[in-house]
Amino acid sequence: MNKIIVVVSCILFAGCQNQKSESDHNNTYAAHPAQVDLVEGIEVAPPRSTDPPTPPKFELKAGSKMVKTGDLHFEVTDLGKSKAQVDSLVKSLNGFIVNESYISEGNQNSYTLIIRTPNKEFDSLMSGLNSGFGRVLSSNINVSDVTEEYVDLNIRLKNNLSYLGQYRVILKKANSIKEILEVEEKIRELEEEIESKEGRLKYLDDQVTYSTLTLKMSEWKSTVAAADPIYTIRILNAFKTGTQLVFEFVLFLFKIWPFVLIGLMVFLARRFLFKRVLLK
Repeated sequence: MNKIIVVVSCILFAGCQNQKSESDHNNTYAAHPAQVDLVEGIEVAPPRSTDPPTPPKFELKAGSKMVKTGDLHFEVTDLGKSKAQVDSLVKSLNGFIVNESYISEGNQNSYTLIIRTPNKEFDSLMSGLNSGFGRVLSSNINVSDVTEEYVDLNIRLKNNLSYLGQYRVILKKANSIKEILEVEEKIRELEEEIESKEGRLKYLDDQVTYSTLTLKMSEWKSTVAAADPIYTIRILNAFKTGTQLVFEFVLFLFKIWPFVLIGLMVFLARRFLFKRVLLK
């Protein structure tokens, strides 16, 4: 009898454990039904945008872009000779002078030259000028690295060109006036940016290809020696001015000769009448 009771107790205990396990499983499933349904019901749609896709990035292989500029002021003893030497030096370095000005003030004569030479010849130009041209009064040399700006401009320009091509394709497919106007405005903005970047790149190319040096050469003369030609010139100018005034006055008289003649006749008549009155 005791054995029967033990067997029945074991069967009942096992049945309770199975029911508890099923209940826990059902509760767990019921606690997260939304999550399961959500995962099963998701439909991922590709994003829609009116903007064109980002164009691929371009890599520009370029060496260092260096811009060299300088200012140099010399005191020379013979300005004409020094100018001829500079012309010869610049020509030998395949350079050229873009601007030349001559000033004579008081006891000082000076030339100011803006010289462009190939970038690689800039150091040779400076060495040539510093080898006996005269006494250096001031010197300023500047070297700027524009490589980063140059590469960045190239990448931005190519990206803008890519965008421009895509917007032109979009313009052909536009269906409404609003879409056409919006796309045309985008195209206009891109064209302005492209023009600006192209202009900047051309400027940088020119500055990198040719260096720029502003050279001033001054010659001082003694005050006494310089005074004679100055006063002579002033006297000659005064004589020319006086002669010109005389000629202009004579021409003026010829223009108003009728009035002069009438005035002369009136003067003579009054004088004649005045004399007759005195005689009486």
